[in-house]
Amino acid sequence: MAKLSLPSLEQINLARTKISPYIVRTPLIKLNIEGSNEIYLKLENLQPIGAFKIRPALNSLLSLPKKQLTKGVFTISSGNMALGLAWAANKLKVKMVGYVYLGAPEAKLSGIRELGGEIRYLPTETWWRCLYKDEELSTEETEIHTVLNNEVLAANGTIAMEILEDLPDVDEIYVPFGGGSCAVGIANAIQKLAANVTVSAVESSHGSPLAQSIAAKKPVRIETENTYIKSIGGDSVFAQIFTFVNQLSVKNTVVNIDKISQTIGLLFHKNKIITEGAGAASVAAAMENSNNHKKIVCVVTGGNIDDKDFIKILNGERP
Repeated sequence: MAKLSLPSLEQINLARTKISPYIVRTPLIKLNIEGSNEIYLKLENLQPIGAFKIRPALNSLLSLPKKQLTKGVFTISSGNMALGLAWAANKLKVKMVGYVYLGAPEAKLSGIRELGGEIRYLPTETWWRCLYKDEELSTEETEIHTVLNNEVLAANGTIAMEILEDLPDVDEIYVPFGGGSCAVGIANAIQKLAANVTVSAVESSHGSPLAQSIAAKKPVRIETENTYIKSIGGDSVFAQIFTFVNQLSVKNTVVNIDKISQTIGLLFHKNKIITEGAGAASVAAAMENSNNHKKIVCVVTGGNIDDKDFIKILNGERP
């Protein structure tokens, strides 16, 4: 695996050229609520897989030598990256394996299977160790890491480019923070293109390792709560990502689970948008900071929520 570094503007543009024929250039629409801020939604849930991960998955595959592709690829993912990689592998006729933990969202797993991807389950503790590179998997396929991957960071930077094209005078961008590649990829591109724009990494109260690492001034491992929100809320932060967060002056916001659930309902009722918990977290955070007369963009990173959880939320219940 190549040494992780912040992509140059040239590398981000190259990623955009590679993935543009395959992805949706997602719209930026205004949230239909009254308030002193103008809140806009970058709808990555409208990608073919229902999540932004199609961008880094495609760029990673399109950047690999053909010899490596013939052996197939794998990723360690809670769902969306595996789904994105399955979609990209299907398009490029490449074998794909997704290592997931027991209890990963079925909405994502069924999509991986439908696209011809293979699912291999790992015990949750083993899954986390492999994700954070404390343990290596023995497999012939080439790993596409969901975070520690230069092509991933470059592809995620393309989201920032589209935001600036559609709303050049944006003041703040809120990005859900799971592994951190989306927030860092966007913040890196923003620093190069519009350094006056603030980027905030949003976590949920059920697991906020970045907030606690910032407080400790070093990456720390935390206790987390098991909830229906799966793409954010890990128990630690990658050391390299923590360094980039500080280097790029990324801010941090934590919102509680009930606020995220309420926001999922609000997005459906006000804009007819279906989003998963992580995708709604950015909007929940923006609405909590809604009295400063700014133009805010919330990256709605995905919409792959299990049907039963979505129905409970619409009925005012907590999944």
